[in-house]
Amino acid sequence: MADEVIKKQLIRIRLCGKKPLVFDVEDVKRLRCDHQIVGSLVGSLPRFPQQNGFYGLPLLLLAEEVSLIVEKEWGTLTALGGQTSWDYPKTRQEWLRYMVYCHFHQLGYFLTSGEKFGGDYLAYPGDPMRYHSHYIIAAHERQQIFSPMELVAMGRLATNTKKTFVLASPYTDDDDDYVDKERGTDNIENSGLADHQVECFSITWAGF
Repeated sequence: MADEVIKKQLIRIRLCGKKPLVFDVEDVKRLRCDHQIVGSLVGSLPRFPQQNGFYGLPLLLLAEEVSLIVEKEWGTLTALGGQTSWDYPKTRQEWLRYMVYCHFHQLGYFLTSGEKFGGDYLAYPGDPMRYHSHYIIAAHERQQIFSPMELVAMGRLATNTKKTFVLASPYTDDDDDYVDKERGTDNIENSGLADHQVECFSITWAGF
């Protein structure tokens, strides 16, 4: 009986091609209210099929959101042929983005895609239905070099949209100032990136 209750509480994700979708409204509610996962509605509303301001089910999830759900065992992933495995993140860049996502999620932020604002994510202090986003977050290697013009552009973009631009970089096993007290760096399997340990720098535009 307990197993049946747990199974009913699992989020059901359907993999349609390469798109992870959630079709049940109760699953969408649990994702948003219990797990701070927003996704984006992509379905047409039957009564308003020709408008593009509001959408309905299904809910499209980011790859990072699916990975977190699978990692935390909050849900199951199925495809047309039955249950399937999820292989994201795989590359170093994917690991970098995923760890930055997990870092801010653990801090209590709601995260959505930040592509329209020149970053990887937008971070909200609460549900996006009630709050505006505070941060534009971009995941980068700690050794990445930026030109002064790039930094100015980030700061001005964020200021013009009433946000703060954040450069987020996971530590690596080779960083002298990285110490993982609980796990140790020998257990890290994500291409030398230290698990969920992220350093952040904020950029604001002070020009008048």
